[in-house]
Amino acid sequence: MGGVYGLRLIEAGYEVNLLDVNSDRVNEIKENGFRLSALRIQKVYKINISNNENDFKNSSDIVLFHAHSTGTKSAARSAATVLNPMVTL
Repeated sequence: MGGVYGLRLIEAGYEVNLLDVNSDRVNEIKENGFRLSALRIQKVYKINISNNENDFKNSSDIVLFHAHSTGTKSAARSAATVLNPMVTL
């Protein structure tokens, strides 16, 4: 789901970085792009993606994260890493 939201933000003109813990998925997307297949949409996006939050450290004004319940704590820590320290919460 996070990827779908990220793609919609990219389509709206925002700069988006995606972070995923699955290295195989990250490598696949880096090599082949992020493929969106929906009812009438067949599109491949080249996106910024990594499995290392330090690649995006302090780069984001807004962080949205989607995680399984067992990964929420880790995802929140990663979100804190990529959040721009000048942003007021």
